Amino acid sequence: MAVTIPPDTRALGTGNPPVDMDDVADVLNNAGIGYFVEDTSWSGGADPTGSADSTSAINAAVAACPRGGTVYGRPGALYKTSGPIEMWPQVTLDLGHSSHIDASSSCIQPSASFSGASVILMVDQATGGFPVISNQQRIRGVTLDGSNLTGNTIDGIQAQGYVHGVILEGVQIRYMPNHGIAAASNGSGVPYSWRGTQVAANTCSGHGFSIVMTDCTWIDLEAIGNGLNGFNLSGSPANSTFSSCRAEFNGSAHVT
Repeated sequence: MAVTIPPDTRALGTGNPPVDMDDVADVLNNAGIGYFVEDTSWSGGADPTGSADSTSAINAAVAACPRGGTVYGRPGALYKTSGPIEMWPQVTLDLGHSSHIDASSSCIQPSASFSGASVILMVDQATGGFPVISNQQRIRGVTLDGSNLTGNTIDGIQAQGYVHGVILEGVQIRYMPNHGIAAASNGSGVPYSWRGTQVAANTCSGHGFSIVMTDCTWIDLEAIGNGLNGFNLSGSPANSTFSSCRAEFNGSAHVT
């Protein structure tokens, strides 16, 4: 489907393209392609400046996005959140650009008042009330910055139960009070069969990657400066492959 971005007479500011993001959002939304989280129809719209809380707006966009669609963020935006971003099956969250192990102006940054298990959360079908099996969530071009968080229980990305086929591409998770990425079983089963490429867990207080999941493929993962293990694989992630991954400066061990 051809999509035409409408012309606009208002610029977003110095150095920004002369395109009104609400116009872009309307075109994508009407075409059924995906959603810009700043679109004002989503609970007032997300705030790309980080001044106001964007949790409800991002979650509303994810929930409304058609399966196979993408929720886009504005390049360079900083989204403050107070609770988990809840990923629905077969929906992509794409913020356009992540960082490696450096700070980034384009990120999700939970506030000090954040409450929840993880900054991005994926749950099984029954828990989430989804019409399909919880699978094929994609997270692309995202930095999660937990530098405002306290305590010791919040993960960067967490999956609970039967969540499979997840794809992570170009993701950095930094300064989480607990693990960078974690998987937990429940009555529905366990997460499995994930794919991850160019994912960094940086200076998290727990494990960088606590990913005891079977049938996964991991390429170019980096665990650096985490408080516990770089990679916690003690449960034997059977039928999984790790390629070009590295760990350094972690507190307990690089790999366990």
